Amino acid sequence: ADEIFDEALIHGWLSVIDRADQTRRERWCAVHQYYIFEFEPLGGDMMLKRSVPLDGCICYSVSESVDSFVVSTFALFSNMQLSGTQNEFIYTVDEPEMLQRWVKAVTLSTVIKTMTLLKRVPRLIQEAVEDKGKKEAKRAARRERRLAAQQGLVPVFSLGADGTESAAGVPGLWLAAGGG
Repeated sequence: ADEIFDEALIHGWLSVIDRADQTRRERWCAVHQYYIFEFEPLGGDMMLKRSVPLDGCICYSVSESVDSFVVSTFALFSNMQLSGTQNEFIYTVDEPEMLQRWVKAVTLSTVIKTMTLLKRVPRLIQEAVEDKGKKEAKRAARRERRLAAQQGLVPVFSLGADGTESAAGVPGLWLAAGGG
């Protein structure tokens, strides 16, 4: 349980609403390793009451409420659905500003799990990472040129087949101005 407390994406007290009998129970919950773990205090200890798998779940805030969200488990994989209302879990936050943090944490957990299962990164995420890498490479080159200019260095140029100088020399090699 200590690992869950220390490494959870998010944790805190939530009200868990049982869909069958509409009862509300206060539980300490944590999103960790593709599950929402629900704990209940029992004699000074926290006892695990339920772990909700987040494989293929859909998590959304309830439109009529500023403090409730639903986790619909296995919603993306219809062949794995459980019967009836067992698939949906309703949670209520104490502070409305925490609602989106919980929804984002559950969503992130299910995306990570799906990526792990498929052993691939979704195209939009991959494109964002590649685009960020290109931008970072451009920023690094600008920083390098700026630093070299401050130190009075000039880039090493390469000679093209036609005898003209090209700036496509070896990146990161600089000579003192007037040096050779």
